[in-house]
Amino acid sequence: MTEINNLPPAKIVATTVYSITIELDSSKFSKYTRQGIVENVKVPKKVEFHSWEASYKNPLASTAFGMFETPDLAKFGRSDQLHVALYGIYAFVKANNKFPENTDADVKACEDLAKATLKDAEFNCEEIDAKVFSNAIKYSKCSVSPMAAFFGGIVAQEIVKYTGKYSPLKQWLHFDIYETLPREAVNTAPLNCRYDDQIYIYGQELQEKLKKVNLFMVGAGALGCEYIKAFALMGIGCDSQGKVSVTDNDNIEVSNLNRQFLFRKDNVGNSKSEVACKIAKGINTDLNVHSFMTRVGSDSEDIFNDPFWESLDFVVNAVDNINARLYVDSRCVWYEKPLLESGTLGTKANSQMIVPHKTQCYGDSQDPPEDAIPMCTLRNFPNEIEHCIEWGRDKFNEHFVDTINDVDQYLKDPKDFVTQMEANSTSAGSVATLTKMSALIKMKKENSYENCIKIARAQFDSYYNHSIKDLLSIFPHDALNKEGQPFWSGPKRAPSPIEFDASNETHIMFVMCFANLIAEGL
Repeated sequence: MTEINNLPPAKIVATTVYSITIELDSSKFSKYTRQGIVENVKVPKKVEFHSWEASYKNPLASTAFGMFETPDLAKFGRSDQLHVALYGIYAFVKANNKFPENTDADVKACEDLAKATLKDAEFNCEEIDAKVFSNAIKYSKCSVSPMAAFFGGIVAQEIVKYTGKYSPLKQWLHFDIYETLPREAVNTAPLNCRYDDQIYIYGQELQEKLKKVNLFMVGAGALGCEYIKAFALMGIGCDSQGKVSVTDNDNIEVSNLNRQFLFRKDNVGNSKSEVACKIAKGINTDLNVHSFMTRVGSDSEDIFNDPFWESLDFVVNAVDNINARLYVDSRCVWYEKPLLESGTLGTKANSQMIVPHKTQCYGDSQDPPEDAIPMCTLRNFPNEIEHCIEWGRDKFNEHFVDTINDVDQYLKDPKDFVTQMEANSTSAGSVATLTKMSALIKMKKENSYENCIKIARAQFDSYYNHSIKDLLSIFPHDALNKEGQPFWSGPKRAPSPIEFDASNETHIMFVMCFANLIAEGL
């Protein structure tokens, strides 16, 4: 249907597994035959907002459905109450140039101010919940690390959205954690220290307990950086009886710097746990912190032994693989230690609080299987960006990592290498591995960059010409599948072999980079 090619993007109004319906009159177009490429174009959308003054007085008008959207149905209607409390707090600060105190007089003053604001506002709250309202007033002057981190994350996301990639929030966001408040009266007298806001909410006794906690965190990556910063700010392990131990057997890489915020470019190549502990100690000099660079597992039980696990009060998992999570979980079950299990994947996250004899453990549940890309798709029918990335990573490791490691192991202990290869590989696989190793050793002996270029040039033909011709000899352009339908249809597009062109910058770049990597590896 060639007439559609030069038109502006058409809106998709419906989709099924095998079809799409677009908002376009195609009655005068030629008949659609088959195939074709459809590109999903995200068209910019203009978003308008009410002014702060208008949405403050009428928050419901700033939402999509004229109501507060409730993310937690257990707290239905809570947003309305918190917005009324905001009226009282904002008016009190404006009138007194300070936040209200935890006194009956200040709570009553805020309530009167909130009711006065409600009269002028276009927002109707039939009844004020005294408990919710008073909690918001009493603790409005406090700033605690976990809540600050939560709202910091929200603000960071909204800044990213300003680039135009995602839709911004078009509503008020009210958030509370009243379920964490003490159920009985506690001593909230300030100690004139950095933890006074926490003491004001949770009391002196809890703060003393936090200082004496002996905590073990596994992993010092993106989550680990956030956690150890919070430990330092909250005063965890900041007493002579307390300690925070962190282990991570990985080193800092440049690719970590965009999300593992404690690290800087100067830290690249250093131990993650060591640098994270050092920076956390700089945040709070009272923090008793110890770093390990050991992987937690059955092979390190001489280090993380019975006395070590028995001395712990709390364990935090901040690792990125299932096996490590299951192992730490099993240790926590055996030694009856509470575990905070958490993980991230892109913009998604999860957390699970595991308490011995109270909740299920991590091993009782099962994560959904990761989406794996079939090897036949990677090798012959890549049709998405992810396929090409995975193919490239696989080939990079094959040429510049695996074979070099094989040669290194062989030179250290030839007999052991051959024994392991016979046990773990097929005959054809062993022959292929030995052939690559032989070629690499020969090149090392000859020490010729020209040979590196010859191999790179041959690899170009292998990937982009010979293998494609081989595939087309089996499945030509007009090949049919078992059902008699064209084999090359849908996401499977017939490839075209490429002839090497010395005037093509991309072709030359491939050969040059390939040759340079071989030479560097040798």
